Amino acid sequence: MSQSAQFPASSKTESPDRVNVLARRFINYLISLNFARGQFNSEEGLVDDDEAISRELLAVEQKRRAEKAKLSAVQDKVRRDVELRMQKRLYRETAKRLEDQQFIRERVLMLAENTPALLDLMFAPSASSKRVEELSQGLDWLHVGVVKIVNMPPFLDPNDPKRTKINNYRGALNFIGAEDIKVIAPALTMQNWLPPAEPPFTLLRRKLWQHVMATAVVCQRLAELNGKLDPAIAFNTGMFHEMGKVTLARLYLRVFEDVRQKMFEELRSEKTSTRYNALMHVEPDQQFLRDMMLKQERVVTKLLFEGFEMRHLPLAQIYADYAKAKTFEDTSGYSRLLWQANTFSEFRMLHAANLASLDDGKRMFAATRLNGKTIVELRKLNLKKLILTRNRESE
Repeated sequence: MSQSAQFPASSKTESPDRVNVLARRFINYLISLNFARGQFNSEEGLVDDDEAISRELLAVEQKRRAEKAKLSAVQDKVRRDVELRMQKRLYRETAKRLEDQQFIRERVLMLAENTPALLDLMFAPSASSKRVEELSQGLDWLHVGVVKIVNMPPFLDPNDPKRTKINNYRGALNFIGAEDIKVIAPALTMQNWLPPAEPPFTLLRRKLWQHVMATAVVCQRLAELNGKLDPAIAFNTGMFHEMGKVTLARLYLRVFEDVRQKMFEELRSEKTSTRYNALMHVEPDQQFLRDMMLKQERVVTKLLFEGFEMRHLPLAQIYADYAKAKTFEDTSGYSRLLWQANTFSEFRMLHAANLASLDDGKRMFAATRLNGKTIVELRKLNLKKLILTRNRESE
Protein backbone atom coordinates (compact mmCIF):
# COMPACT_ATOMS: atom_id res chain seq x y z
CA MET A 1 0.00 0.00 0.00
CA SER A 2 1.14 3.49 -0.70
CA GLN A 3 0.91 6.42 1.64
CA SER A 4 1.95 9.04 -0.92
CA ALA A 5 -1.19 11.10 -0.48
CA GLN A 6 -0.44 11.55 3.20
CA PHE A 7 3.05 12.89 2.52
CA PRO A 8 2.65 15.06 -0.62
CA ALA A 9 5.76 17.13 0.01
CA SER A 10 8.09 14.17 0.10
CA SER A 11 6.99 11.43 -2.26
CA LYS A 12 7.19 12.89 -5.76
CA THR A 13 9.23 10.32 -7.64
CA GLU A 14 9.30 12.47 -10.77
CA SER A 15 11.51 15.11 -9.08
CA PRO A 16 14.03 16.44 -11.62
CA ASP A 17 16.61 17.08 -8.89
CA ARG A 18 19.00 14.14 -9.14
CA VAL A 19 20.51 14.77 -5.71
CA ASN A 20 17.06 14.61 -4.10
CA VAL A 21 16.32 11.41 -5.99
CA LEU A 22 19.50 9.88 -4.57
CA ALA A 23 18.63 11.01 -1.03
CA ARG A 24 15.25 9.30 -1.34
CA ARG A 25 16.91 6.25 -2.83
CA PHE A 26 19.16 5.98 0.21
CA ILE A 27 16.18 5.75 2.56
CA ASN A 28 14.69 3.10 0.26
CA TYR A 29 17.93 1.15 0.64
CA LEU A 30 17.93 1.43 4.44
CA ILE A 31 14.42 0.00 4.56
CA SER A 32 14.91 -2.83 2.07
CA LEU A 33 17.33 -3.59 -0.76
CA ASN A 34 14.56 -5.19 -2.82
CA PHE A 35 12.34 -2.15 -2.27
CA ALA A 36 15.22 0.13 -3.27
CA ARG A 37 15.90 -1.86 -6.43
CA GLY A 38 12.24 -1.77 -7.41
CA GLN A 39 12.15 2.00 -6.97
CA PHE A 40 15.50 2.26 -8.77
CA ASN A 41 14.15 0.43 -11.82
CA SER A 42 11.16 2.75 -11.89
CA GLU A 43 13.27 5.92 -11.56
CA GLU A 44 15.79 4.80 -14.18
CA GLY A 45 13.14 3.58 -16.63
CA LEU A 46 14.36 -0.01 -16.47
CA VAL A 47 12.17 -3.05 -17.11
CA ASP A 48 11.23 -4.83 -13.90
CA ASP A 49 12.22 -8.51 -13.76
CA ASP A 50 8.60 -9.58 -13.28
CA GLU A 51 7.54 -7.51 -16.27
CA ALA A 52 10.26 -9.06 -18.43
CA ILE A 53 9.16 -12.55 -17.43
CA SER A 54 5.50 -11.82 -18.12
CA ARG A 55 6.34 -10.76 -21.67
CA GLU A 56 7.80 -14.21 -22.28
CA LEU A 57 4.78 -16.15 -21.01
CA LEU A 58 2.84 -18.24 -23.48
CA ALA A 59 -0.56 -16.91 -24.49
CA VAL A 60 -2.27 -19.79 -22.64
CA GLU A 61 -0.52 -18.90 -19.39
CA GLN A 62 -1.33 -15.23 -19.82
CA LYS A 63 -4.99 -16.10 -20.32
CA ARG A 64 -5.01 -18.30 -17.20
CA ARG A 65 -3.53 -15.49 -15.13
CA ALA A 66 -6.07 -13.03 -16.49
CA GLU A 67 -8.95 -15.30 -15.48
CA LYS A 68 -7.47 -15.77 -12.02
CA ALA A 69 -7.05 -12.02 -11.64
CA LYS A 70 -10.66 -11.46 -12.63
CA LEU A 71 -11.88 -13.94 -10.02
CA SER A 72 -9.91 -12.22 -7.27
CA ALA A 73 -10.87 -8.69 -8.33
CA VAL A 74 -13.56 -8.40 -5.67
CA GLN A 75 -11.22 -9.57 -2.91
CA ASP A 76 -8.56 -7.16 -4.13
CA LYS A 77 -10.99 -4.25 -3.99
CA VAL A 78 -11.98 -5.12 -0.43
CA ARG A 79 -8.35 -5.38 0.58
CA ARG A 80 -7.52 -2.00 -0.99
CA ASP A 81 -10.44 -0.42 0.88
CA VAL A 82 -9.25 -1.93 4.17
CA GLU A 83 -5.68 -0.79 3.49
CA LEU A 84 -6.81 2.75 2.76
CA ARG A 85 -8.84 2.84 5.96
CA MET A 86 -5.87 1.59 7.92
CA GLN A 87 -3.50 4.08 6.23
CA LYS A 88 -5.59 7.01 7.38
CA ARG A 89 -5.65 5.73 10.94
CA LEU A 90 -1.92 5.07 10.93
CA TYR A 91 -1.18 8.58 9.77
CA ARG A 92 -3.40 10.17 12.42
CA GLU A 93 -2.05 7.98 15.21
CA THR A 94 1.63 8.47 14.36
CA ALA A 95 1.12 12.24 14.15
CA LYS A 96 -0.60 12.19 17.54
CA ARG A 97 2.14 10.10 19.16
CA LEU A 98 4.93 12.28 17.78
CA GLU A 99 3.51 15.21 19.73
CA ASP A 100 4.04 13.35 23.00
CA GLN A 101 7.80 13.40 23.54
CA GLN A 102 7.54 11.67 26.90
CA PHE A 103 5.77 8.76 25.21
CA ILE A 104 8.48 8.67 22.52
CA ARG A 105 11.31 8.62 25.04
CA GLU A 106 9.78 6.19 27.52
CA ARG A 107 7.51 3.89 25.51
CA VAL A 108 8.96 3.90 21.98
CA LEU A 109 12.70 4.33 22.51
CA MET A 110 12.69 3.18 26.15
CA LEU A 111 15.58 5.50 26.99
CA ALA A 112 17.14 5.55 30.44
CA GLU A 113 16.84 9.08 31.83
CA ASN A 114 20.51 9.26 32.79
CA THR A 115 21.87 8.48 29.31
CA PRO A 116 21.43 11.97 27.76
CA ALA A 117 22.71 13.54 30.99
CA LEU A 118 25.76 11.29 30.86
CA LEU A 119 26.53 12.23 27.25
CA ASP A 120 26.22 15.90 28.20
CA LEU A 121 28.38 15.57 31.31
CA MET A 122 31.34 14.31 29.28
CA PHE A 123 31.59 17.74 27.65
CA ALA A 124 31.32 19.69 30.91
CA PRO A 125 34.56 21.44 31.98
CA SER A 126 34.20 19.98 35.47
CA ALA A 127 33.54 16.39 34.34
CA SER A 128 35.33 13.69 36.34
CA SER A 129 35.53 9.93 35.97
CA LYS A 130 33.80 9.61 39.37
CA ARG A 131 30.82 11.67 38.20
CA VAL A 132 30.70 9.76 34.91
CA GLU A 133 30.64 6.51 36.85
CA GLU A 134 27.83 7.76 39.08
CA LEU A 135 25.67 8.76 36.11
CA SER A 136 26.33 5.40 34.47
CA GLN A 137 24.49 3.46 37.16
CA GLY A 138 22.09 0.95 35.64
CA LEU A 139 23.57 1.21 32.13
CA ASP A 140 24.89 -2.35 32.05
CA TRP A 141 25.32 -2.30 28.28
CA LEU A 142 27.71 0.65 28.67
CA HIS A 143 29.72 -1.02 31.44
CA VAL A 144 30.13 -4.21 29.40
CA GLY A 145 31.02 -2.31 26.21
CA VAL A 146 33.62 -0.04 27.80
CA VAL A 147 35.36 -2.93 29.60
CA LYS A 148 35.39 -4.95 26.38
CA ILE A 149 36.86 -2.08 24.35
CA VAL A 150 39.61 -1.28 26.86
CA ASN A 151 40.85 -4.86 26.60
CA MET A 152 41.16 -4.66 22.81
CA PRO A 153 43.56 -2.76 20.49
CA PRO A 154 44.49 0.04 20.48
CA PHE A 155 44.26 0.03 24.29
CA LEU A 156 45.62 -3.49 24.58
CA ASP A 157 49.09 -3.94 23.16
CA PRO A 158 49.70 -7.61 22.28
CA ASN A 159 53.44 -6.95 22.59
CA ASP A 160 53.05 -5.92 26.23
CA PRO A 161 52.56 -9.15 28.23
CA LYS A 162 52.67 -7.22 31.51
CA ARG A 163 49.48 -5.33 30.71
CA THR A 164 46.89 -6.58 33.21
CA LYS A 165 43.39 -7.21 31.92
CA ILE A 166 40.92 -4.61 33.18
CA ASN A 167 37.68 -6.19 34.38
CA ASN A 168 35.75 -3.33 35.99
CA TYR A 169 34.07 -0.19 34.68
CA ARG A 170 35.89 2.27 36.93
CA GLY A 171 39.29 0.99 35.90
CA ALA A 172 38.27 1.06 32.24
CA LEU A 173 37.13 4.70 32.48
CA ASN A 174 40.40 5.79 34.06
CA PHE A 175 42.45 3.93 31.46
CA ILE A 176 40.51 5.24 28.45
CA GLY A 177 40.73 8.89 29.42
CA ALA A 178 38.46 11.92 29.10
CA GLU A 179 38.90 12.50 25.35
CA ASP A 180 38.37 9.00 24.01
CA ILE A 181 35.34 8.33 26.21
CA LYS A 182 33.60 11.20 24.35
CA VAL A 183 33.77 9.00 21.27
CA ILE A 184 33.41 5.52 22.75
CA ALA A 185 30.38 6.17 24.98
CA PRO A 186 28.28 7.80 22.19
CA ALA A 187 29.03 4.89 19.85
CA LEU A 188 27.92 2.35 22.47
CA THR A 189 24.86 4.49 23.24
CA MET A 190 23.77 4.60 19.63
CA GLN A 191 24.16 0.85 19.31
CA ASN A 192 21.86 0.48 22.29
CA TRP A 193 19.30 2.92 20.82
CA LEU A 194 19.09 1.36 17.35
CA PRO A 195 15.87 -0.45 16.46
CA PRO A 196 15.91 -4.24 16.92
CA ALA A 197 16.38 -6.43 13.86
CA GLU A 198 12.72 -7.43 13.58
CA PRO A 199 10.55 -8.25 10.54
CA PRO A 200 9.79 -6.80 8.14
CA PHE A 201 12.73 -4.39 8.44
CA THR A 202 15.31 -6.92 9.61
CA LEU A 203 18.33 -5.19 8.06
CA LEU A 204 17.45 -1.64 9.10
CA ARG A 205 19.45 -1.85 12.34
CA ARG A 206 22.63 -3.04 10.62
CA LYS A 207 22.46 -0.53 7.79
CA LEU A 208 21.65 2.37 10.09
CA TRP A 209 24.65 1.48 12.25
CA GLN A 210 26.91 1.34 9.20
CA HIS A 211 25.62 4.75 8.11
CA VAL A 212 25.82 6.62 11.42
CA MET A 213 29.24 5.17 12.20
CA ALA A 214 30.59 6.33 8.84
CA THR A 215 28.93 9.74 9.16
CA ALA A 216 30.34 10.23 12.66
CA VAL A 217 33.89 9.33 11.61
CA VAL A 218 33.71 11.62 8.58
CA CYS A 219 32.27 14.46 10.71
CA GLN A 220 35.12 14.05 13.15
CA ARG A 221 37.73 14.17 10.40
CA LEU A 222 36.10 17.17 8.73
CA ALA A 223 36.24 19.04 12.05
CA GLU A 224 39.94 18.23 12.32
CA LEU A 225 40.52 19.57 8.83
CA ASN A 226 38.45 22.64 9.68
CA GLY A 227 40.57 23.39 12.73
CA LYS A 228 37.93 25.57 14.41
CA LEU A 229 35.35 23.00 15.49
CA ASP A 230 35.55 20.34 18.22
CA PRO A 231 36.07 16.91 16.61
CA ALA A 232 34.35 15.13 19.51
CA ILE A 233 31.22 17.28 19.18
CA ALA A 234 31.32 16.67 15.44
CA PHE A 235 31.54 12.91 16.05
CA ASN A 236 28.49 13.01 18.33
CA THR A 237 26.66 15.10 15.73
CA GLY A 238 27.16 12.40 13.11
CA MET A 239 26.50 9.52 15.48
CA PHE A 240 23.03 10.61 16.59
CA HIS A 241 21.75 12.42 13.50
CA GLU A 242 19.56 9.47 12.42
CA MET A 243 17.62 9.21 15.67
CA GLY A 244 14.63 10.54 13.74
CA LYS A 245 14.70 7.44 11.54
CA VAL A 246 15.16 5.21 14.59
CA THR A 247 12.19 6.83 16.31
CA LEU A 248 9.92 6.63 13.27
CA ALA A 249 10.79 2.99 12.57
CA ARG A 250 10.08 1.95 16.15
CA LEU A 251 6.94 4.08 16.35
CA TYR A 252 5.53 2.86 13.04
CA LEU A 253 5.77 -0.81 13.99
CA ARG A 254 4.22 -0.13 17.39
CA VAL A 255 1.35 1.96 16.00
CA PHE A 256 0.76 -0.50 13.14
CA GLU A 257 0.07 -3.33 15.58
CA ASP A 258 -2.11 -1.13 17.82
CA VAL A 259 -4.22 0.15 14.91
CA ARG A 260 -4.63 -3.28 13.33
CA GLN A 261 -5.69 -4.82 16.63
CA LYS A 262 -8.37 -2.16 17.12
CA MET A 263 -9.63 -2.72 13.58
CA PHE A 264 -9.82 -6.47 14.19
CA GLU A 265 -11.99 -5.82 17.24
CA GLU A 266 -14.32 -3.59 15.22
CA LEU A 267 -14.61 -5.99 12.26
CA ARG A 268 -15.50 -9.00 14.42
CA SER A 269 -19.03 -7.64 14.77
CA GLU A 270 -19.67 -7.49 11.01
CA LYS A 271 -22.05 -10.02 9.43
CA THR A 272 -19.44 -11.25 6.93
CA SER A 273 -15.77 -11.94 7.48
CA THR A 274 -14.66 -10.45 4.15
CA ARG A 275 -13.00 -7.33 5.54
CA TYR A 276 -11.68 -9.17 8.59
CA ASN A 277 -9.96 -11.70 6.34
CA ALA A 278 -8.59 -8.90 4.15
CA LEU A 279 -7.08 -7.20 7.20
CA MET A 280 -5.22 -10.39 8.09
CA HIS A 281 -3.18 -9.98 4.91
CA VAL A 282 -2.23 -6.33 5.49
CA GLU A 283 1.43 -5.99 6.48
CA PRO A 284 3.70 -3.04 7.40
CA ASP A 285 4.29 -0.95 4.31
CA GLN A 286 7.78 0.00 3.20
CA GLN A 287 6.71 3.09 1.29
CA PHE A 288 4.68 4.40 4.23
CA LEU A 289 7.80 4.30 6.43
CA ARG A 290 9.97 5.72 3.62
CA ASP A 291 7.66 8.67 3.04
CA MET A 292 7.30 9.33 6.76
CA MET A 293 11.10 9.40 7.12
CA LEU A 294 11.52 11.73 4.15
CA LYS A 295 9.09 14.25 5.54
CA GLN A 296 9.70 14.09 9.28
CA GLU A 297 13.02 12.50 10.27
CA ARG A 298 15.04 15.69 10.82
CA VAL A 299 12.29 17.40 12.79
CA VAL A 300 11.86 14.30 14.96
CA THR A 301 15.60 14.27 15.70
CA LYS A 302 15.46 17.96 16.61
CA LEU A 303 12.50 17.52 18.95
CA LEU A 304 14.07 14.52 20.65
CA PHE A 305 17.29 16.33 21.51
CA GLU A 306 15.48 19.48 22.54
CA GLY A 307 13.77 17.33 25.13
CA PHE A 308 17.11 16.14 26.49
CA GLU A 309 17.97 19.71 27.59
CA MET A 310 21.73 19.28 27.23
CA ARG A 311 23.84 22.23 28.44
CA HIS A 312 27.32 21.30 27.22
CA LEU A 313 26.81 19.14 24.12
CA PRO A 314 24.98 21.44 21.64
CA LEU A 315 23.20 18.77 19.62
CA ALA A 316 19.76 20.36 19.98
CA GLN A 317 20.88 23.54 18.26
CA ILE A 318 22.88 21.68 15.63
CA TYR A 319 19.92 19.48 14.71
CA ALA A 320 17.59 22.50 14.75
CA ASP A 321 19.85 24.21 12.21
CA TYR A 322 20.04 21.00 10.17
CA ALA A 323 16.25 20.56 10.17
CA LYS A 324 15.64 24.17 9.20
CA ALA A 325 18.10 24.15 6.27
CA LYS A 326 16.46 23.64 2.88
CA THR A 327 19.76 23.38 1.01
CA PHE A 328 23.42 22.96 1.87
CA GLU A 329 23.94 26.70 1.48
CA ASP A 330 21.63 27.27 4.46
CA THR A 331 24.02 25.43 6.79
CA SER A 332 27.03 26.51 8.81
CA GLY A 333 29.32 25.14 11.50
CA TYR A 334 28.53 21.63 12.68
CA SER A 335 25.35 21.35 10.61
CA ARG A 336 27.42 21.99 7.49
CA LEU A 337 29.89 19.26 8.43
CA LEU A 338 26.96 16.94 9.10
CA TRP A 339 25.45 17.61 5.67
CA GLN A 340 28.77 16.85 4.00
CA ALA A 341 29.49 13.74 6.08
CA ASN A 342 25.97 12.39 5.62
CA THR A 343 26.27 12.86 1.87
CA PHE A 344 29.66 11.12 1.73
CA SER A 345 28.36 8.15 3.73
CA GLU A 346 25.16 7.88 1.70
CA PHE A 347 27.05 7.79 -1.58
CA ARG A 348 29.49 5.15 -0.35
CA MET A 349 26.64 2.86 0.66
CA LEU A 350 24.57 3.50 -2.46
CA HIS A 351 27.53 2.91 -4.74
CA ALA A 352 28.42 -0.34 -2.96
CA ALA A 353 24.84 -1.54 -3.56
CA ASN A 354 24.96 -0.51 -7.25
CA LEU A 355 22.30 2.14 -6.65
CA ALA A 356 24.46 5.15 -7.55
CA SER A 357 27.09 5.78 -10.21
CA LEU A 358 30.38 7.65 -9.93
CA ASP A 359 28.74 10.53 -11.78
CA ASP A 360 26.05 10.54 -9.09
CA GLY A 361 28.82 10.83 -6.52
CA LYS A 362 30.29 13.83 -8.33
CA ARG A 363 26.88 15.53 -8.27
CA MET A 364 26.37 14.79 -4.59
CA PHE A 365 29.84 16.01 -3.61
CA ALA A 366 29.57 19.15 -5.74
CA ALA A 367 26.24 20.00 -4.10
CA THR A 368 27.92 19.93 -0.68
CA ARG A 369 31.19 21.62 -1.71
CA LEU A 370 33.31 18.56 -1.05
CA ASN A 371 36.39 19.29 -3.12
CA GLY A 372 38.92 16.84 -4.47
CA LYS A 373 41.49 17.47 -1.75
CA THR A 374 38.97 16.81 1.02
CA ILE A 375 37.62 13.71 -0.69
CA VAL A 376 41.14 12.30 -0.94
CA GLU A 377 41.49 12.73 2.83
CA LEU A 378 38.13 11.13 3.52
CA ARG A 379 38.95 8.12 1.37
CA LYS A 380 41.84 7.35 3.70
CA LEU A 381 39.43 6.76 6.57
CA ASN A 382 38.32 3.40 7.85
CA LEU A 383 34.62 4.16 8.19
CA LYS A 384 34.10 1.19 10.52
CA LYS A 385 36.75 2.21 13.06
CA LEU A 386 36.66 4.88 15.74
CA ILE A 387 39.25 7.65 15.54
CA LEU A 388 40.82 7.65 19.01
CA THR A 389 43.77 9.53 20.48
CA ARG A 390 45.17 6.14 21.45
CA ASN A 391 45.15 5.12 17.78
CA ARG A 392 47.36 8.06 16.94
CA GLU A 393 49.72 7.52 19.83
CA SER A 394 50.39 4.02 18.52
CA GLU A 395 51.05 5.15 14.93
